Order: sequence, then structure tokens, then C-alpha cells
Amino acid sequence: MGIKVLNWLSREATAKRTFLLFVSVLFFLICVSTQFFGLIHLDVKAILDSSDFYNSEAFYHAIEIQGESGRQAYLIFHLFDYALMFSLTLFFMFLMYPTFPCEL
Repeated sequence: MGIKVLNWLSREATAKRTFLLFVSVLFFLICVSTQFFGLIHLDVKAILDSSDFYNSEAFYHAIEIQGESGRQAYLIFHLFDYALMFSLTLFFMFLMYPTFPCEL
């Protein structure tokens, strides 16, 4: 498995693709940090990700506070968050491979 990843990186990790991944990381980072330029309206009291502990009562209360539009916004926010994590991982892989090349 590791050899396949290294072979793939040796073919695909170019400077142009690394720059494109850097731009995509910046785009997703801006979208997540600004909640998609203010278009995603989330109620801060209803976000459970920042809680240390919550029980079923707190969970159902948060779902009730969010409402249907809040749940859709929460889903969109998480999709942008996952896209950010994926593009950041690829960016670091593409950035690190030319810096520390491995012999196959």
C-alpha cells in the first residue's frame, strides 16, 4: 500500500498541482471560518461540536433549536469542513514528497 502511494505521489506531486491544492485549502479555510461568507446561519447555542459532554436531552434540545434550516446549514458547514481536511492532507502530502523523496 505504501509503495502505491509513493508511486502515485512521484507521478502527481508537481508544483502546479501543489499550488492548486494551496488555493483550494485557502478557499475552504475562508469558507469554514466565515461560515461560507455569512450564508450559513448557525445558532451558536445549538452547536454540539464545541461541547465537552452532552447527554441525549441536550442533543434533542440542540436539534430543536436548530430547526430544519439550521440542520441543513450544519450539514453544509460540515461538508466544507471535511473538504478542507481532505485538501489540507493532500496539500501536505504534495508539499512533503519533493522535500523528502523516498527511494522506491
